Amino acid sequence: MNKKTGKLFFLWNLHSTFYHSFYQCKASLFSDKVVFIENGKIKLGFEEKTGKLILFNDIVSGYEFINKNVVIGLPWEICFNTDKTGLSYADEISPLKFSYSKLDALTLSLCWEDFGEMDKLRVNAEVTLDKSKAFSYWNISVEGLNGHELTSVTFPKIAGLNEMENEELVIPTWMGSLFAEPRKH
Repeated sequence: MNKKTGKLFFLWNLHSTFYHSFYQCKASLFSDKVVFIENGKIKLGFEEKTGKLILFNDIVSGYEFINKNVVIGLPWEICFNTDKTGLSYADEISPLKFSYSKLDALTLSLCWEDFGEMDKLRVNAEVTLDKSKAFSYWNISVEGLNGHELTSVTFPKIAGLNEMENEELVIPTWMGSLFAEPRKH
């Protein structure tokens, strides 16, 4: 959060490997068990059972950016192009297994696997907080696509954001775009 302007800025750092995400996680109330990383500026929390991002707090101001009660999906989404017509669709398969490990106090490694028919599929993500700033760095990779062609990826996918006054959204396009009042579009 920029103290002078009161605006929130996100910094996404994606590796040049495959960028992947999946759409759906079974809708359920969140469990009480949450794994956290924090750096004195921001705190992120992921549901221990599913890997859903259910907590994003500004520690300095005490503001909670996410309403955990409305978060349904995982923090990633992927679209495939798997048929000969060239059509693209969002696959609605869900992982049956989720695991995590804290690599250090500021880094969390997340892994989703066992996707039923796509049994070799494995989605790995790593979230790292900056040591001194309210920045987070998000990296994702996928293994075991078995011939499925990726057409688009959304990562991180942050659901359940609480409304703020004078909202602005930075879109990570070529040189970036800034949208004022993005909920009205």
